[in-house]
Parts: sequence; structure tokens; C-alpha cells
Amino acid sequence: MNGRTSLRLFAVMALMIVSLSYALPGSAQGDDIDVTRFVALQRLGQGRITGAAAVSPDGTKVAVAGAVGVWIYDTQSLNTPALLEGHTDFVTSVAWSPDGARLASGGEDRTIRVWDVGTGDQVAMLQGHIDTVQSVAWSPDGTRLASGSWDNTVWTWDAEKLEVIDAFTGHADYVESVAWSPDSKRLASAGYDQTVRIWDPDGGQALAVLEGHTNIVHDLAWSPGGTRLASAGADGTVRVWAVGETIAEQPVAVLEGHANAVRAVAWSPNGAVLASAGADGKVQLWSAANGQIAATLEGHKDAVESVAWAPDGAWLVTGSQDNTLLFWDPNTGQTLAAVDGHTRAVWGLVWSPNGAFLISGHDDRFVRGWNVADGKFLAAFETNAERVWSVAWSPNGAYLASGNDDGTIWIWDASTGQAAAALEGHVQAVKSVAWSPDGAYLASGGQDDKVRVWDMASGETKWVLQDHTDDVEVVAWSPDSARLASGGKDQVVWVWDVATGEGLFVFTEHLSAVVGIAWSPDGTRLASAGEGGTLRIWEAESGTGLTMFGGQAFPAGGVAWSPNGTLLAFGTTENKVTVWHIGTGQTRTVLGGHTDQITGVAWSPDGSQLATASADGTIQIWGMPPASQ
Repeated sequence: MNGRTSLRLFAVMALMIVSLSYALPGSAQGDDIDVTRFVALQRLGQGRITGAAAVSPDGTKVAVAGAVGVWIYDTQSLNTPALLEGHTDFVTSVAWSPDGARLASGGEDRTIRVWDVGTGDQVAMLQGHIDTVQSVAWSPDGTRLASGSWDNTVWTWDAEKLEVIDAFTGHADYVESVAWSPDSKRLASAGYDQTVRIWDPDGGQALAVLEGHTNIVHDLAWSPGGTRLASAGADGTVRVWAVGETIAEQPVAVLEGHANAVRAVAWSPNGAVLASAGADGKVQLWSAANGQIAATLEGHKDAVESVAWAPDGAWLVTGSQDNTLLFWDPNTGQTLAAVDGHTRAVWGLVWSPNGAFLISGHDDRFVRGWNVADGKFLAAFETNAERVWSVAWSPNGAYLASGNDDGTIWIWDASTGQAAAALEGHVQAVKSVAWSPDGAYLASGGQDDKVRVWDMASGETKWVLQDHTDDVEVVAWSPDSARLASGGKDQVVWVWDVATGEGLFVFTEHLSAVVGIAWSPDGTRLASAGEGGTLRIWEAESGTGLTMFGGQAFPAGGVAWSPNGTLLAFGTTENKVTVWHIGTGQTRTVLGGHTDQITGVAWSPDGSQLATASADGTIQIWGMPPASQ
């Protein structure tokens, strides 16, 4: 077992958990919790980055497109980045104005935002595209801004008035990239139709259509002198085109060296080197003189999405789907610095028994620990799987369990932070794990359609429950540990007698995958959330349906009952969390702020806070604002 851990930090956290497991803060269990006043108290994690990165004209800052906004890093310290928030979906592209005073960003919310970098204020929101804005670029003379969209169009905007000038049509599919010539007299675009188009930005006429790529063209870059244009293709090639006074229809060079798609290209400031970033995780540096590979930069663990040079060519920065930024010395090929604080999608979320910490499972095979008091990241430890689907904390705080994409369940010793055991039996991903309240058993649900109940004293399987006919998405224990509920893609909820392994009830009223289950604190009711748009409440002894909340879809959002039994929280299709009052059947509040689907919700043990996890890579903690606010 190769769990690589941040042992010291995790051990400190774990020891605190064990020593404080039963020292809960003052109870907030009554009906007096006014969730209508809940605000976002903490954001844990910086969220996913899309990979798009741009260096400021003076080289002092790097802007990075992310799932929750645009992050601005100081290239000297790389610490405490500023966040520009406003986009309501993933940011796909960023571009600095020539004077470095403003930044433009495009996003999946179909908007372009213009920011004052000095104040962090949004100067304007430009609307008009009807699909994702995939690329933005300022003209070098600072007078115009160009945008390329998945609506197949290229638009130009007046940089001062911040209003549209013209819209160019001609691409037959998504536009992936736009790039201005150094003299601002021509504009290039490329995309899914496998072509590169050169436009007269004043007349809106296509001066040339360059063909040769056999797959998507992801990125474009003009040479500093404006006589060459490089294009990055999903066909694994970089093509260099002669675009001087006359535009040649055939490339002057076809550079082959990446194992698969090339995602980005950038010329060094002196034009001597062309850098290309690939889905193979490599960055190739090509000699402009002979078209040969001068160096290969290796260090990323996933596709490299962007590459940008410092203004003096002394370093370059790359952004990757592995959620890191790497700074390189192009002369030695060595990494100068790394930024790795970003986090990929969160799939599992659980509070420590004392409410002081949160544990999350991620899309990058890591389990992470967070301090709730200050929102700081404490530790990470790594599984061998590609994804951690679910996490669970033992009731006494001594152990953690993680359900992993490779079908294993890892048990972590909280006193050391090391993997203590691996439970093997599922033959596909383990989607959900849950510890029984008495600590005797662990339940797991898997993509192999099975529910397993593990005896934690022996580490052996007590029951294999096989009545589901599709993926088991979620498992949940009754408060008395006597019953287990499971839900899956087969659209049913089973309730099992743990003593006998027999099914007590099966609920079949859902019309889509069951993605969330929660028992009421007194064990008399069961809530189940269906992906297709219903939340159902059941009488747990008889299986009688009591009520239904409908009208919205709940895609993998989860559901959680408040400790006092009066509220239900669940994720909705709009990347929000609804808090519903059981007694009145009314929505008490709707919590927004995430930019991707809600993957989990969890109440703190005292009920005063609610944690929400999202595929945007962040966790948000909601609660009453401090008295000073």
C-alpha cells in the first residue's frame, strides 16, 4: 500500500479529533436556528483550474482561469492569490490588456468580464454570445478585444466603450482560439472545424482559410515579427504558417513530437523558440530556426492546457489538468516553482465527530483534511485510485474510510495518518461508504451493483447484499445501527436488516437514479433524493410514502438531515443547495455560490453549520454570520 501522506499535520489533526471526539460545542439543536440568515463562512480549497494562464505585460503577475473565478498570483511570492469573482460558471480564458491595468476573462456562462486589476472590481460584463466564450484576446494597440465562442462566431469589442463592434461568421463549428497579429491589423481564429481563419478586423472579411489539421485546432500564436502563425492541433501536430504580406495556403513546417493532442502554443519573446503544451503532459520547446525539439519539459501528471512566457523570456509557466502551475527555466528545463493549491472535483465529504474538521475525497486520488475554524488546509494523503468517491469517519474518531475508484476501501489510522488496512471485495468503483453509528460495521456500495457490510473487528465481509440491478450510489445507516438503506441507478431504495442480511422494504417510486439517502435523527423516517427531480420522505418502519418535494432535479447532490430533525438540505440542478423545513414543507433558504454540480451536503454535529461539496473543487461552509457583521 502506497499511501503517501502529510504525516505530521495529519497526525496533529487526528490526535485533536480523538481527544475531542465527545467534547462537542454548545448545542444548537433547536428550532431557533434561522437558516434564512445562513451565509458563506468559509471556502475550503481554491477549486479546479481550467489550465488557461496568462502572464502580465510586466511579468509580475499570472492570471489563471478557474472554476470559481480568476486567480491572480504574484510571480515573486506565489502566495495568497487574489480572486476575481463574478462568473457564474467555469472561466475558460484570460487575457491582459497591453498596459496591464485590465484583465478580460471568458467563461462557460457565455459572458466576457473586464476587470480593473488594481482594485479587483468588475468594470464590465459583455454579453451577446449564446454559448461558452472559449477565448479572449486584446489587440496589441489596446483598442479592441476579440472573443471566440462555441456559438461558432468571433466578435470584436471596443475596448474603451466596451460594446460590440462586429461579429464574424464562417466557422462551421466551435471556435477555440482567437489571436491578434502584433500590429493589430489582422485577427486569427481556429476551432472544431479544423481550420485556421485570418480576418481583416476592420472589414470583417476572411483573408484566408488555412486547412491541413485533421482534428480540432485548439490554440493559435503569432510570432513576435508577425510573419508566422503557429496552430496547435488535436491531431498531435503544431503547424507553422507563413502569414506575411501574402498568406501561404500550406504550412511551412509541421512539428510532430507530442503523443496526442497539442493544447497550446506560445512563441518566446525573441521568436527563437516555440513552446507547445500537450495532452501527453509534456511541454516541447522547438527551435524556430530548424524546427527541431530543443528541450522537453516533464513534470505535469496530466494534460497541459496552457503555456505562457515571461516578457523577457527568462521563464515560462504552464497550467495543467493536474491542477498545478509549473514555472520553468527554458535554458535548463528545470522547474523553478510550483503552485499546487488548487483542488479537483470533491466527491466525498464528512465532518469529524467533534465538528472541528472536515475530510474530503477528490478526483485526483487524494483525501484532504481541513480545519473548520480558519478554513486552512491541513493535510493530504494519496490512494492508488484515480478518484476518491466517498469518505467516512468512525464514530470514535479513530479511523477514516475512503471508497475508491479502483474498487478498494482504505482504512486510515487517525493517530498516525497512515493506511491501516485495505478492504477488497468490490470489483468496480466504491461509490459510497458509511460507518455504523455503533462503530461495529462499515457499509459500502459499488458500481458492481452490490452492497457490502464489513465487520470492522475482523475486517471480513459480513453480508453481500445483491438485490440492486445497477450501480449502488449511496448507503446510509439508521441511528440504532440495526438497519441499512441503499439507493442506486436502478431507481430503488432498499432497507436491510443488518442482523439477518434480509431486505425489509424496497421503495420503487423514484423514476431516476437515487443519489442521496438520509435517516431522520430519531430513525422513524427516511429521505431519498432522485436524480430526476424528486425528494421523497418515507415512514421507515412500514415503507409508506409520506410526502414528496418535486419540481427540481438533484444531480448527484446528496441529502442530509439536520441533527434536530427539522430540516433537510439537498443539492439542486442549478448548483445550489435547498434547505427544506420538514414540518411546514416549505423551502427555508437556497444557498448559491458553487459553479458546478453539488456532490455532497453535511451538517455539523451541532447543526449550526452546513458544508457543501461541489465538482468545482471547493467546499463551502454555511452558517450564521459573526455577531459583528
